[in-house]
Amino acid sequence: SDTLRPHEARYLLHSLGALLNLKYRDSVIEGLDPEARRARTFLSLRRLLEVMAIDVPLVVVLDGLERADSTSLEFVAEVTRDGSPPGVHLVLLARPGDDGEPRFADEHIERIVLDDLSTRAREALVRDWLGARDDASAIAMAVTRRAGGNPLFLLEILETLEEQHLLDVAGKGGTLPMPRSIDGLLAARIDALDEEDRSVIVRLAQVDRPATSALVAALCPTVEGPE
Repeated sequence: SDTLRPHEARYLLHSLGALLNLKYRDSVIEGLDPEARRARTFLSLRRLLEVMAIDVPLVVVLDGLERADSTSLEFVAEVTRDGSPPGVHLVLLARPGDDGEPRFADEHIERIVLDDLSTRAREALVRDWLGARDDASAIAMAVTRRAGGNPLFLLEILETLEEQHLLDVAGKGGTLPMPRSIDGLLAARIDALDEEDRSVIVRLAQVDRPATSALVAALCPTVEGPE
């Protein structure tokens, strides 16, 4: 790139290449001690973000930071310590756990906590999903009472009610045989699958990576892929 000096481009290529386990015969970082190599890699990553944001703003979304390894968290902390590079906007997503959320430099981060949906927002979400139904108000009341303010739980309940042809029961104020948690609801939907589909899901759940067609074929050789 014209925005990188030759020696800078070489450092960036070699340090980022090392993250992908690429070997260079004349590597400029090979002889560095671990701390210096880490610092060089962080600098290269930051410089890469700067270059990508020269012509247009760059938005980088990092999800699941509560599960990130220590090196990844150290890099994010390094980038946010003095503010993001010019033109770069970081969106950091983390779910509070037993250890709390990852901590970064507060002065450079705007924190937005997603609480439960308000009663009005819950009803609006359900009504929007239902469309024009005369019993939309009754269904919304029944579903929001069961799901609370969790939007995923709300939508999963609606999907399940539709699959089981129970929307009319909900609209008439009938008793709904629904689990009281999102985990219970998803478990019930998985249990309703046939044995082969359920076996695929159980195997994929043990692998912490996106479920590509190649991965499905490797884990479940008897499953036919898309034609």
